Amino acid sequence: MTFKISTLAESLASHLAPVLPVTFYQDPRQQKTDLPCAFIQLISSDVKYRMGGRLLRELRFDLTYLDNYNLPDLQRRYQAASEVLDLNMEKFSYSDGEDTTLLRTHDRSAQIDLDGLHYKFSLRFFMTPYEDEQFMRQCTLEVRLRYGEKS
Repeated sequence: MTFKISTLAESLASHLAPVLPVTFYQDPRQQKTDLPCAFIQLISSDVKYRMGGRLLRELRFDLTYLDNYNLPDLQRRYQAASEVLDLNMEKFSYSDGEDTTLLRTHDRSAQIDLDGLHYKFSLRFFMTPYEDEQFMRQCTLEVRLRYGEKS
Protein backbone atom coordinates (compact mmCIF):
# COMPACT_ATOMS: atom_id res chain seq x y z
CA MET A 1 0.00 0.00 0.00
CA THR A 2 1.26 3.46 -0.89
CA PHE A 3 0.53 6.33 1.48
CA LYS A 4 0.07 9.80 -0.05
CA ILE A 5 -1.26 13.07 1.36
CA SER A 6 -3.53 13.57 -1.67
CA THR A 7 -5.22 10.19 -1.22
CA LEU A 8 -5.49 10.87 2.52
CA ALA A 9 -7.43 14.07 1.76
CA GLU A 10 -9.74 12.16 -0.58
CA SER A 11 -10.33 9.41 1.99
CA LEU A 12 -11.05 11.94 4.74
CA ALA A 13 -13.42 13.88 2.50
CA SER A 14 -15.42 10.75 1.65
CA HIS A 15 -15.45 9.68 5.33
CA LEU A 16 -16.62 13.08 6.62
CA ALA A 17 -19.04 13.95 3.78
CA PRO A 18 -22.16 12.48 5.44
CA VAL A 19 -21.60 14.32 8.74
CA LEU A 20 -19.71 17.47 7.72
CA PRO A 21 -21.01 18.75 4.36
CA VAL A 22 -18.19 21.09 3.27
CA THR A 23 -15.94 21.56 0.28
CA PHE A 24 -12.72 19.69 1.05
CA TYR A 25 -9.42 20.94 -0.41
CA GLN A 26 -6.07 19.17 -0.38
CA ASP A 27 -4.16 22.30 0.55
CA PRO A 28 -4.84 25.85 1.78
CA ARG A 29 -6.27 28.22 -0.81
CA GLN A 30 -6.19 31.99 -0.84
CA GLN A 31 -8.72 32.66 -3.59
CA LYS A 32 -11.82 31.03 -5.08
CA THR A 33 -12.67 29.16 -1.89
CA ASP A 34 -16.27 28.09 -1.35
CA LEU A 35 -17.19 28.47 2.32
CA PRO A 36 -17.68 26.48 4.47
CA CYS A 37 -14.62 24.44 3.58
CA ALA A 38 -11.89 22.31 5.08
CA PHE A 39 -8.34 21.46 4.10
CA ILE A 40 -5.57 19.35 5.50
CA GLN A 41 -1.93 20.25 6.12
CA LEU A 42 0.97 18.06 7.13
CA ILE A 43 2.54 19.67 10.22
CA SER A 44 5.43 17.31 10.90
CA SER A 45 6.76 13.84 10.30
CA ASP A 46 8.92 11.58 12.48
CA VAL A 47 10.49 8.23 11.73
CA LYS A 48 11.70 6.03 14.59
CA TYR A 49 13.61 2.80 14.20
CA ARG A 50 12.11 -0.26 15.85
CA MET A 51 13.18 -3.86 16.32
CA GLY A 52 13.26 -6.14 13.32
CA GLY A 53 14.23 -3.44 10.84
CA ARG A 54 10.80 -1.83 10.93
CA LEU A 55 10.21 1.89 11.01
CA LEU A 56 7.48 3.63 13.01
CA ARG A 57 6.32 6.67 11.06
CA GLU A 58 4.28 9.35 12.80
CA LEU A 59 2.59 12.04 10.73
CA ARG A 60 0.91 15.03 12.40
CA PHE A 61 -1.86 16.84 10.53
CA ASP A 62 -3.93 19.97 10.92
CA LEU A 63 -7.43 19.73 9.48
CA THR A 64 -8.61 23.34 9.20
CA TYR A 65 -12.32 24.13 8.98
CA LEU A 66 -13.31 27.60 7.73
CA ASP A 67 -16.66 29.35 7.60
CA ASN A 68 -17.84 32.85 6.68
CA TYR A 69 -16.14 35.25 9.10
CA ASN A 70 -19.12 37.63 9.39
CA LEU A 71 -21.64 35.14 10.78
CA PRO A 72 -23.06 36.00 14.24
CA ASP A 73 -23.01 32.34 15.37
CA LEU A 74 -19.52 31.54 14.06
CA GLN A 75 -18.22 30.33 17.44
CA ARG A 76 -21.14 27.90 17.81
CA ARG A 77 -20.59 26.59 14.28
CA TYR A 78 -16.92 25.92 15.03
CA GLN A 79 -17.84 24.16 18.30
CA ALA A 80 -20.42 22.02 16.49
CA ALA A 81 -17.87 21.10 13.81
CA SER A 82 -15.35 20.24 16.53
CA GLU A 83 -17.84 17.87 18.18
CA VAL A 84 -18.63 16.22 14.84
CA LEU A 85 -14.92 15.69 14.20
CA ASP A 86 -14.37 14.28 17.71
CA LEU A 87 -17.14 11.74 17.19
CA ASN A 88 -16.04 10.67 13.70
CA MET A 89 -12.25 10.90 13.58
CA GLU A 90 -11.17 8.05 15.85
CA LYS A 91 -10.66 5.84 12.81
CA PHE A 92 -11.42 6.11 9.13
CA SER A 93 -11.06 4.09 5.98
CA TYR A 94 -8.05 4.93 3.78
CA SER A 95 -7.73 3.84 0.17
CA ASP A 96 -4.83 4.38 -2.22
CA GLY A 97 -6.91 3.31 -5.22
CA GLU A 98 -5.93 -0.36 -4.99
CA ASP A 99 -6.04 -1.39 -1.34
CA THR A 100 -8.20 -0.21 1.56
CA THR A 101 -7.28 -0.19 5.25
CA LEU A 102 -8.54 1.31 8.48
CA LEU A 103 -6.38 4.06 10.01
CA ARG A 104 -6.60 5.02 13.69
CA THR A 105 -5.90 8.61 14.72
CA HIS A 106 -3.94 9.58 17.84
CA ASP A 107 -3.42 12.75 19.88
CA ARG A 108 -6.57 14.50 18.61
CA SER A 109 -7.19 18.08 19.71
CA ALA A 110 -9.29 21.01 18.56
CA GLN A 111 -8.42 24.70 18.76
CA ILE A 112 -10.72 27.52 17.71
CA ASP A 113 -8.99 30.71 16.54
CA LEU A 114 -10.30 33.81 14.82
CA ASP A 115 -9.29 32.37 11.46
CA GLY A 116 -10.95 28.95 11.89
CA LEU A 117 -11.13 25.62 13.64
CA HIS A 118 -7.85 23.70 13.75
CA TYR A 119 -8.35 20.00 14.39
CA LYS A 120 -4.98 18.33 14.91
CA PHE A 121 -4.33 14.60 14.89
CA SER A 122 -1.56 12.08 14.34
CA LEU A 123 -1.30 8.90 12.32
CA ARG A 124 1.15 6.17 13.33
CA PHE A 125 1.99 3.18 11.21
CA PHE A 126 4.83 0.76 10.68
CA MET A 127 6.82 0.64 7.47
CA THR A 128 9.28 -1.88 6.16
CA PRO A 129 12.06 -0.28 4.12
CA TYR A 130 12.71 -1.69 0.69
CA GLU A 131 16.21 -3.09 0.79
CA ASP A 132 17.99 -5.71 -1.20
CA GLU A 133 20.24 -7.01 1.54
CA GLN A 134 22.48 -10.01 1.51
CA PHE A 135 22.95 -10.98 5.10
CA MET A 136 25.87 -13.36 4.52
CA ARG A 137 28.14 -12.92 1.54
CA GLN A 138 31.11 -14.98 2.64
CA CYS A 139 31.78 -17.24 5.54
CA THR A 140 35.28 -18.21 6.57
CA LEU A 141 35.66 -21.20 8.85
CA GLU A 142 38.95 -21.70 10.58
CA VAL A 143 39.65 -24.82 12.63
CA ARG A 144 42.55 -24.88 15.10
CA LEU A 145 43.69 -27.52 17.47
CA ARG A 146 44.96 -26.74 20.92
CA TYR A 147 48.43 -27.79 21.85
CA GLY A 148 48.52 -31.35 23.03
CA GLU A 149 45.11 -32.43 21.75
CA LYS A 150 44.74 -35.26 19.31
CA SER A 151 42.37 -35.05 16.46
